[in-house]
Amino acid sequence: MRWLFFSGMFSLLTFGQQKGVLPDLNTVSGKITDHHDRPLSEVKVNILRQIQHVLTDEKGNFKLQLPPNSFSIDLVFSKERFRTQTLPVEVPVGENLILQKWAMVPEVDLQGEWPVFDLQDLQSIGDDFDRGQIGSVLHAQRNPFLNAVAFQLGSSFFRLRGLDSRHNTVSLNGIPMNTFDSGRPLWSQWGGLNDFTNRTQQFQFGITATENNFGGLLGHTQIELRPSSLPKGSKVSQAFSNATYQYRSMLSHVGSIEKKVDFAFLLSTRVGRQGYLEGTPYHAQSGLLSIEKNWNAHHHTWFTALFTPSRRGKSAPLTQEVFDIKGRFYNPNWGLQDGKVRNARDTGVSLPMIFLNHQWQTNRGANFRVNIAYQWGKQSWGRIYYNGHKPDGNFLIGGGQNPDPTYYQKLPSYFLKTADQQNFQSAYFALKTLEEEGQIDWYSMYEANQNQADGTATYALYEDVKAPKRITTSMNWTRDWNNAYQLNINGIYTVENSAYYATPRDLLGARQLWDFNPYASDFDSSHNNLNQPNNKVTAGDPFLYHYELSAKVMELSAQMTYQKKGFDGFLGLKAHSTQYKRVGKFRNGSYPENSWGD
Repeated sequence: MRWLFFSGMFSLLTFGQQKGVLPDLNTVSGKITDHHDRPLSEVKVNILRQIQHVLTDEKGNFKLQLPPNSFSIDLVFSKERFRTQTLPVEVPVGENLILQKWAMVPEVDLQGEWPVFDLQDLQSIGDDFDRGQIGSVLHAQRNPFLNAVAFQLGSSFFRLRGLDSRHNTVSLNGIPMNTFDSGRPLWSQWGGLNDFTNRTQQFQFGITATENNFGGLLGHTQIELRPSSLPKGSKVSQAFSNATYQYRSMLSHVGSIEKKVDFAFLLSTRVGRQGYLEGTPYHAQSGLLSIEKNWNAHHHTWFTALFTPSRRGKSAPLTQEVFDIKGRFYNPNWGLQDGKVRNARDTGVSLPMIFLNHQWQTNRGANFRVNIAYQWGKQSWGRIYYNGHKPDGNFLIGGGQNPDPTYYQKLPSYFLKTADQQNFQSAYFALKTLEEEGQIDWYSMYEANQNQADGTATYALYEDVKAPKRITTSMNWTRDWNNAYQLNINGIYTVENSAYYATPRDLLGARQLWDFNPYASDFDSSHNNLNQPNNKVTAGDPFLYHYELSAKVMELSAQMTYQKKGFDGFLGLKAHSTQYKRVGKFRNGSYPENSWGD
């Protein structure tokens, strides 16, 4: 059992099973490092119950020939002073297995100290790959196995019980924080507040009675940002990383004034010109202020305000062909502008929150608490728009080429895809272009816009925006009887109104941008907003789409728990109601009848 326990503790940053340009069939290859990202040499790699093996070289690389007609194998990694690890993998016919990076876990004492799980090292916001969904293993700091899984794999390669993180409910100061559109908590809303959030985080696994709710199938995480619950004192810390940011500085202080007022504040910053991959700048600031008034032994009121704005450049997934040409650190999303790195696909979070909490402890063993929270701001996801068309009579003209250097029509394989019409000369030029350049050409997009006589944009940098306004009120009443029974009643009411739209952020030297859909079936359908036909937009104006989504949630739950003489159980009831309403702000040309209004 102990060997099986540690066989699951490994690191897999990227796992690829893709066809390359010139595939080397029936092999498995990769690189092995220790937990500090240092290459490990002379690691024995073999297939379970087979004698044939290979050893990693001084750079940690290995390549092992697979038996013919292999469909499922168990790879074994072994080295002195490291835990032997076994990984079952499926072998697709005619494809290589590429384990690009693999970290082995050293021999440690189970009773020793394990690193504290720091979500901020894993969290990010992405379109298709969101490590912020790691909520399903947030209790990893209390379990060595889940600790290793959370650090080494993330939610893309490991999901507890195979469930998504939306089944883990999260509450902050008694307020539920799971979003309406995805159902998942957005951990970057309180990112960088590690000194406070790590110390007060509590987790109950599975559906069980908690102070605020039953929890989900994966449990309930509670974070209490209350000054009196934090240890008194000051702390200054400096951290270094090569994962998402390079430096993190943090200052925090918790104190009290004559035992009548408790207060806490925290300031932190995380910056980096790039993370593990090139061209991924990271800038984030975090601040929190909390003040608690102790009116008497029965009444306590505290106010909390926090703001954690962040913006970071994103990396891109690579096909096997691009990986073979450019290597593991390549990121096609950026290019140099005036000698500085500029990422074309970045993401930002700017969502301030304020909380007001009051707790009343009665003389009869009852506890009543009221929580109110308000949240506003926006999330954004940036990208390049290259379909800047303009009208010419009843037709659209213009538009640009996809600036992505890894677009499939720019790769060597595109010119070799047809066996009897292979263009080796074009494939060679495509290969050399990707090898020598392979980054976003900002200059050419500025030049294309400046060549437009009317000042309209062919290319622009725009962002998809979600701008929520959310107010939540929750109440909790708890009563204990005879140190065995406890009754808990909860009520929650939430109202949220979120605007969704796209907007140009930088017109790249142009003055305006036509708002058309060049893929529409006809000219009339190409107007993104028939209420403003032939519309021209500038930076900050909504275009492409614009709607609001309103949600109202009401929930009432009751729990009776019993705990005595080694036995505990609970009975719970919950009633939940959610109402949604969508309000269209654009009358879309392709859907004129059902895109405008309620």
